[in-house]
Amino acid sequence: MKPKMKKAELRAYINARARELAASGKHHNWLSIENALRFGEGFEEAREVLDRKWIRDYLDQLCHAAQRRARGAQISDPPLAISEE
Repeated sequence: MKPKMKKAELRAYINARARELAASGKHHNWLSIENALRFGEGFEEAREVLDRKWIRDYLDQLCHAAQRRARGAQISDPPLAISEE
């Protein structure tokens, strides 16, 4: 459920949540994050809050870095040991 907040608190929350979603590696770009916030979490205000080129560019950078880290972890993880018991 969407918490009740003042406008400044809401903007800060949406910005923080957008960065959190970007860092999760589950989103490809800012638009995916905006849609998750608007339609998945009920924050229609996300469109206005994220409507700055520098914010969108920053979220894109976070998304791409998180995806690179996720791919790197998958590649470098040791294989699972199979028990012969």
